[in-house]
Amino acid sequence: MEKLKKYMTWMAIAGTVLVTGVFCYLPFREIIKEQNRKEVSLELETIEENDAGESGQVEEGAPSGFGEVNSQTGSLAVGKSDQSGTVNRLEELPRVTLAVKTGSQEITVSLWQSEEGTCYFFLPGFAKEAVLKLSEVEGKGKITIGSMQLQEGDSISRVSWEEPYEITVYNKKDQVLLNSPLIFMYSSDLPVLSLSTQSGSMETINEEKGNEEPGTIILLDESGNALYDGEAERISGRGNSTWGLWKKPYQFQLKEAADLFGFGKSKSWNLLADGYDETKLRNQIMLGLAQELGMEYVPQGKTVDVYCDDVYYGVYYLCEKVQVEEDRVAITDMEKNTLAVYRQEELENLETFETEDGSRKWTGTEVEEEDITGGYLFERELPERYKEEISGFITAQGDAYALQSPKHATENQVNYIADLMQEFHDALEQEAGIHPVTGRHYTEYIDLDSFVGKYLVEEIGKNYDGGVTSSFFYKPADAVSTRIYAGPVWDYDVALGNCNLDEMISNPLGITKLSDHIFGTDLFTLLYEKEEFYEQVVLQYSQKAIPYLTWLLEEGIDRLSQGTKQAVRLDRIRWENLENRFQYYEAYENDIRYLKYFIQTRMDYLSEVWLEEAVYHSVTFMVDEEAWKKFYIKDGETAGREPIPSRYSSLFMGWLSENRDEPYDEYKPVYEDMTFYAVWQELPVEEVVIED
Repeated sequence: MEKLKKYMTWMAIAGTVLVTGVFCYLPFREIIKEQNRKEVSLELETIEENDAGESGQVEEGAPSGFGEVNSQTGSLAVGKSDQSGTVNRLEELPRVTLAVKTGSQEITVSLWQSEEGTCYFFLPGFAKEAVLKLSEVEGKGKITIGSMQLQEGDSISRVSWEEPYEITVYNKKDQVLLNSPLIFMYSSDLPVLSLSTQSGSMETINEEKGNEEPGTIILLDESGNALYDGEAERISGRGNSTWGLWKKPYQFQLKEAADLFGFGKSKSWNLLADGYDETKLRNQIMLGLAQELGMEYVPQGKTVDVYCDDVYYGVYYLCEKVQVEEDRVAITDMEKNTLAVYRQEELENLETFETEDGSRKWTGTEVEEEDITGGYLFERELPERYKEEISGFITAQGDAYALQSPKHATENQVNYIADLMQEFHDALEQEAGIHPVTGRHYTEYIDLDSFVGKYLVEEIGKNYDGGVTSSFFYKPADAVSTRIYAGPVWDYDVALGNCNLDEMISNPLGITKLSDHIFGTDLFTLLYEKEEFYEQVVLQYSQKAIPYLTWLLEEGIDRLSQGTKQAVRLDRIRWENLENRFQYYEAYENDIRYLKYFIQTRMDYLSEVWLEEAVYHSVTFMVDEEAWKKFYIKDGETAGREPIPSRYSSLFMGWLSENRDEPYDEYKPVYEDMTFYAVWQELPVEEVVIED
């Protein structure tokens, strides 16, 4: 019995030791694993100049034929990466991420693969000095970069930037998941916005502009220090034509209002992709012009690098959203009370009404301010887009305006602002600028300085959308002002020559009066003819616009482009198949040269017309009742050889004057604006017989 007791005692002690040992070992095992994690140097050795006189950097043990990085695009001339000599673009890339740690903040960056098969780590600018850690390998496998083997938790140092490595990703069974060339690239010294969706993927959001998801937003400054870390109530798409591009624009609404970059507190922010602008500078430049002209409520923004769910998305312009808010368009928010009464689903089900001719539409909300004189924020829109708007009006002249605030307007509110805008337009049509019924001069309806500023921004930039869409106006309550204001200005990715849809907007010559677009308004054409308006245009151009444009040409554009040049290289590789119909030059440097050329030539022309009073005339060539080409000819000079259009099954016969009685004569000097119309002879179309 005594022996049995001793045996049981020893068994108990052994069990206690065993259990204690297990529990002590588990955390200790993690400590051991942490200690076993290593720092791997990826520095490539420099080889001596060879017999052919060439030198470069190669990695010991790396496969031959990997090629070199293209200095213009940053892409790799790919050679062999496996025994078959081919690089395969994988449908689903194994998830491999690097953590970039600066101070207490850390962001992760996923491996990305181009269509040609090259893999990239696109890292923020501050990664040059940051600690890089292999934070995740799919399936807890391992990877090799060159001859170095790594596993999760290993640190990476002494990276040879933009030099080709070979990466191989293995699963836990040592099966190869990926074998490809690999390039590490770091961006310009830009702030970084890291956006994470609830689902962990942008797939749903990118499917349709109306789709949205909650998530989180982390904003870091140029050095990697945290500026903001919080929740986003929703992340969604935005834009119109730009939404159709692979690189899409987005917007997000924070759970709580925040002040980003000192722009003022707000929940709503935009991420402009600048998909049509190869320089990524036009929005920034044109908004800067508006500020120099002294316009109110100019949206502020900052160029940033964006990562969505750890995937590099490129260079974006993070900026304020045009909306009624204390730190934005600071007028009375008449939509606020409506939102306080109705839930979102109730707003969506509100009945809408419109006049018999469709010129005015409103909602059935019963919430209305006692003072309906303001504020109003409204936007001129294209006819088709206007049909989708909730409330708004169309003037007798055919200009459609969508009410952005109050969006769910009442009939009285729509009638008030529509009547005011109609009276202003009617007054403009009078030679003396005085409304025939009210007796008010057109300047009594508007804030003249804001309209001058708006016109100058659009005209100097020769903005294709100027006065057509993304063209905002606002009206405060009468207690603040009885006048309509132009602004805030918005959307300049197709300004400054960056549009060739009709070969007129890319021409730096000409006074457009914001009416060249097929859906243009005559509002600013009428204003331009008024003495008070024209004098202020010339004065503001001379005193404020010229100094700013001169600064751009002498140092501003160089300074701005130098700060984003490297980031744009990464962006171009990331969006290798961007459907930019306005991309004309391959090299970024030539995009910058063209931007300078357009601004210089445009300024020279406007100065000649507005300051030296030179006289130019337009010679417009119409095809099928639309302006096809427009030339700007100095008074007394000839327009030159006639342009030759083409049309299916038609033979071009020449050009006739507006009265269709005088042919175009290239030898006659131009003394006035002239319009010519194409004359065609229809050709017989042979019938095609399709045999069974």
